Amino acid sequence: MRDDFKKFCDDVAEYLRNAYVEATVSLTEVIKNNGLVLTGVNVKFPETNAAPTFYLDKFFDEGKTTSEVVEFIKRQVSKPRPNIEISFISDWSLVKNKIRGSLLNAELNKVKEQRWPYRRISGDLNLFYKIVMEVDDDGEGSIQVSNELMKIWNVSEKDLFDAFCENDTFIGFESILEILGEMMGGLNPFGEEEPPLYVLTNKTKCFGASVIANPAAMHEMKEEIMKKCGDEEFYVIPSSVHELLLIPKKDFASCEGITSMIKEINATQLAAEEVLSDHPYI
Repeated sequence: MRDDFKKFCDDVAEYLRNAYVEATVSLTEVIKNNGLVLTGVNVKFPETNAAPTFYLDKFFDEGKTTSEVVEFIKRQVSKPRPNIEISFISDWSLVKNKIRGSLLNAELNKVKEQRWPYRRISGDLNLFYKIVMEVDDDGEGSIQVSNELMKIWNVSEKDLFDAFCENDTFIGFESILEILGEMMGGLNPFGEEEPPLYVLTNKTKCFGASVIANPAAMHEMKEEIMKKCGDEEFYVIPSSVHELLLIPKKDFASCEGITSMIKEINATQLAAEEVLSDHPYI
């Protein structure tokens, strides 16, 4: 950790400790997706059993002052947060309907293979498992399934995969026209001609690329494509960990061309932890 960033983090934590003397304020390094390590600060009050993590790296990179960051965190902390019931986590019968998946790049997440159960998908992707506790406007609250938890439940990786497939069902895919129409209040930016580009994700649009690991979901997807597009062949584009794109193969002269496009987008448009892969799937 750079000295200037370390001082920034220490100052934020000290301000928060002075503002909330009754709370436990701690700094922690968290290994995110694709080997990214972020520094976060937690503010946990005695009456709560969970605390959000506020990552400080982005604030520092944006040139935010210590006081600006503290004020932001204080506003977030002041929002009412219900206690999250976690006592059931040791009971597989109560947890299995909350199992979901996160599809990540295998090479960039090797360290996680040592601690978390996983399944290799499509040669270079790993499906990891998590317990989804809640989903709201701030994102998804989840607990990672570790090897230790799997032992407590006395289940196998296959049991986790079967639960994932049962819970993370395919909900259909949207055309890019439908998505942009929602964002633009119903306006059609393409005129009468709809581009044959589809977005594949899950209901929450959070780690939705995992649906490609679900055989039943992929079967449904292929049937729906047949209804919409007949026998047309598509590339599956790993646009991020949250969604996949389906693009007609005829629109690209070669696989090399679309691979170059994916690599450029990954390098210039995506956050490091959201990159899934650098080549298409057929």
